[in-house]
Amino acid sequence: MPNFQTRICKINRSRALRAVFILCFAVVVAAAGCLNAEGAPLTITVNPPNPEVNYGTLVKFQAYADGGTSPYFYQWERFDGSKWKEIDDAYESYYQIFARSNGEQFQVVVTDSSLPEPATATSNIAKLTVYPVIEIFDQPESRITVTEGNINRAMTVHARANPPAPLDYQWYGIYLFGLIESPIPGARRSSFGIPTNLKEGTYYYQCEVGIRGTNITKRTHIIEVNVVPFVPGCGTGIASSPALWLIVLPGLIKKSLYRAKKQ
Repeated sequence: MPNFQTRICKINRSRALRAVFILCFAVVVAAAGCLNAEGAPLTITVNPPNPEVNYGTLVKFQAYADGGTSPYFYQWERFDGSKWKEIDDAYESYYQIFARSNGEQFQVVVTDSSLPEPATATSNIAKLTVYPVIEIFDQPESRITVTEGNINRAMTVHARANPPAPLDYQWYGIYLFGLIESPIPGARRSSFGIPTNLKEGTYYYQCEVGIRGTNITKRTHIIEVNVVPFVPGCGTGIASSPALWLIVLPGLIKKSLYRAKKQ
């Protein structure tokens, strides 16, 4: 009987200790929550604060909440020019956007889980700076062949600015394997006619496209223009190289023999 009573006492003591431990843990958790709410108020910051990117770049804003009581709940907002407006479905701790409008402003409002009344905080304002870019979507082939004395061809560049803006053009002559370049006077349009007075040889050109009123420019690849001599009787020009002559000469001989036989 004494052993049974001793065993009952041990069980009751164990249960009492467990209850005391649970009670102490609850008190510590509650105290931590109170201390967090009073000693560390809810704050929120957004990074990067003022990103500067090229048009079309994917920008990610990240919110960092501190203090208050987690979990946190987020709502991103965009300034529409007169007031802040909530962004649909933007409830994560981050917000992503493709940069297309310069000067857009964003912020996030965070709400914590404090009881009995949740706390809210508004982040710093993140302003997006977007630099325009030039897209060259069509340009002359890298090698062009024309015939001396019969040059009638223009080189054309098709480009656009994003966001849309007026463009300027300047064509250059390239010399000494690209070491020297010289702007061609008057060649300030998207199309440039190959000079008709070029002699047999190889010439190099390049076009620079710029957004008007800025320092933003982009260039085409270097265009190689080969001027070959005109050979009477062929109706076309050929370069003065042995390999091409080996191809053309048999035809010239055959044509001459045919004319002689006909006579």
